[in-house]
Amino acid sequence: MRRRSVGVFQAGTLLAAMWLLAIMAGLVDAPPVSRRLLRVALVLSTVVFLAIGFAGVPLAGAFLAYPEGYAKPLILIIEAASMLSIAVILGLLVLGPPERSAQP
Repeated sequence: MRRRSVGVFQAGTLLAAMWLLAIMAGLVDAPPVSRRLLRVALVLSTVVFLAIGFAGVPLAGAFLAYPEGYAKPLILIIEAASMLSIAVILGLLVLGPPERSAQP
């Protein structure tokens, strides 16, 4: 029996939907866009992808070349980071622009 996995975008979409449901139910508040953790999550997939990609140059001889035996774990790390970033991006897109505080 062959197992099929959910794609990274689909998994990120599901995470974003769960996060938005929790916000709509009033269980959590929408995060302020100034939070450092939120900003890190937005760029995480790009940073991880480039770091692993450029690490392949000295370790395996080419960009995004993986050392023998490390391909699967490295791909899973890239996909996990991408899933989190996609969830945050989609969630923030649905929430819309942040509200501005009143200027005194």
